[in-house]
Amino acid sequence: MRPLRPLLWASCLLAVGCGGASRANRHLDARTAAILAGATRVEVYRIDARDDPPDPTPVKPGDATVGGYAILSRGPDQGPEFGAKLADILADEKTYSDRLAACFWPGVAFRVYKGDECVDVVICFRCSNFYLGPPADKPVMENASFAFTAARARLVRLAEEAFSDDKDIQGLEE
Repeated sequence: MRPLRPLLWASCLLAVGCGGASRANRHLDARTAAILAGATRVEVYRIDARDDPPDPTPVKPGDATVGGYAILSRGPDQGPEFGAKLADILADEKTYSDRLAACFWPGVAFRVYKGDECVDVVICFRCSNFYLGPPADKPVMENASFAFTAARARLVRLAEEAFSDDKDIQGLEE
């Protein structure tokens, strides 16, 4: 009977260890989590994703975009401290809601770099949804929501920090 005891303990530790890891990162794939955890710089953008009148800012062939959306302006690049704050929000399981709202007209994008690798965080503060994933040339759609979570206030504060001179961003409700 004694030889089974170490096997039983090993099985319990494996189950607890695997369960904890998957719960902590179930919204982030390994590549995204690694980039966020080691962020060296974050590019910040105001983007125009409107699809209602008046016409949204047009995107012509060759125009720079973020998440496939027209760039209205670019804020100053942010450093590792800003990246760590964003990573903390995105790694927090409480950030994510199972409620998805309708519009997804994102106005803010963060491109997070670790060396040459990057991921985009494209945020709609109207519907509290966001896209988190690799950069794309075509318009991305939301793949996560922070609706009805405390993450909204944290994300608004980061956007305000990144765009201190933007009256629309400074006027966002936490």
